[in-house]
Amino acid sequence: MQISNFVTSEAFIRWIVIACFVAYFIYKEWPEFKRRVSSGAKKELEDEGLEKRVEKLEERLDGVDEKLARDYGNLNELTLMVRGDRKRLDAEEEAREIIMKSLLAIIEALQAQGANGPTHAAKQELMDYLVKNSHKAET
Repeated sequence: MQISNFVTSEAFIRWIVIACFVAYFIYKEWPEFKRRVSSGAKKELEDEGLEKRVEKLEERLDGVDEKLARDYGNLNELTLMVRGDRKRLDAEEEAREIIMKSLLAIIEALQAQGANGPTHAAKQELMDYLVKNSHKAET
């Protein structure tokens, strides 16, 4: 069994010519083929790395969003507390003003009935305090 019985010389030459063309084609095109394959693989790796970085950034942004939501909630609570404190302070200021006016009226009533001792000093101190605080309230 010889190969010459199965393959003619003409077919053998054709296969050698085809093999030479394939070898020449691979020789000429191999650098370009290799570059395309390696750049494709590199691109896939870059895309994969980019996806991982995007996922990490999204996780960090989720954490920031949660923290901001907590902080906004805390700020809203503080704002409500400050508003409540302002209302309470305004009410207390009104009450103090009424008490001061009442004290002044009591002192004047005592002076009208003839109590001259420490009522003059108390009235002067009360008047000085009211004048001083009225200037603070205007500014």
